[in-house]
Amino acid sequence: MTPDNVLWNADFAPNSTEISHFSKGRGIADCGETGVWRWNGSAFQAVSLTEMNSCGGIMAGYWPNTYSSRE
Repeated sequence: MTPDNVLWNADFAPNSTEISHFSKGRGIADCGETGVWRWNGSAFQAVSLTEMNSCGGIMAGYWPNTYSSRE
């Protein structure tokens, strides 16, 4: 069982206090999730999330945006 609170392939940018992540559903990366999280002084908050649940040959740059913050 995989925990649901893990960010795969995460990277932290200290200058912007952002964490980005990319998890691919299979080797060719045509499904999965990408996201950016920013530290707000007390917690990391989602900035943007995209995901493609079905693997069908669509690369990450074309996945639907499922969340964008107003900032």
